[in-house]
Amino acid sequence: MKHYIILLLLLVSGPLFLSAQRCDDKDFCDKDLYGEYDYRSQSNYAQVYTGDTVRVKVVVYSGQDYRIFTCAERKLKDVYFRIIYPEKRFKRALKEIKKQKVPIYEKDKEGNFIYDENGDRIKTGSIFANDTIWGRDLVTSESVVYDSREADVAYWEASIHKTRLIIIESIIPPFRKKRNGCIQIMVGRRYKNSSQFRR
Repeated sequence: MKHYIILLLLLVSGPLFLSAQRCDDKDFCDKDLYGEYDYRSQSNYAQVYTGDTVRVKVVVYSGQDYRIFTCAERKLKDVYFRIIYPEKRFKRALKEIKKQKVPIYEKDKEGNFIYDENGDRIKTGSIFANDTIWGRDLVTSESVVYDSREADVAYWEASIHKTRLIIIESIIPPFRKKRNGCIQIMVGRRYKNSSQFRR
């Protein structure tokens, strides 16, 4: 009986393994896109479906030039990508308002406090005042610095002067029939004034 169960599992799961595809051993990109950059360390590959959006966070380092682009299997149609700078900043925010009792002291005509024989200010009454406590809230936002649909070239290229995090957002448009396929998110870098490169 055990042999039949194992055979049944192999028959059921077999087609799934056969239909799965490896994306890291395929190349859909035009060779002219690569340039003199090294793509080995931060490039990504993914199997996606039409209608998906893939976001990859990458750190770009100061003192290096970068070239980034996305390629996809032809059947996925019109895949495009954006480069996004995430921004974080602190904003002053009201945390709490406390009511507290504040004493009122007697003053002379010039506005100076009047003291009793013990050297203490003379209290004439009290009022309630608001004590405002302020804090800081972290506000995050995103700014798009490159959109392949609006760009003159099919890649984002930049010289990085300050190490920072960027987001590469690849959008696979929906299609009337659901399709799946591979995309390549190519992150190429080179040291400034360096002629050595490898793909």
